[in-house]
Amino acid sequence: MDSTYGFEGTLEAITQEPAGIWLSEVEAIVLRTTLVQPIPQVASREETGDIYLPLNAVQRIEILQQTQNRNR
Repeated sequence: MDSTYGFEGTLEAITQEPAGIWLSEVEAIVLRTTLVQPIPQVASREETGDIYLPLNAVQRIEILQQTQNRNR
């Protein structure tokens, strides 16, 4: 069984020295794969608060913009 970790949160800042990103309201997510189920599945979630992630430890970043509700 293979475990992969990810984080979901609000992007607060991007730093150059050292290169990294600050996230707030973070949830740590554990994804697991098995031989039977090779597509990663969420195994658990845990709220962690604020976190700094050095970019040399990041393999993938997805940024989702909030959509605004428009009254028509």
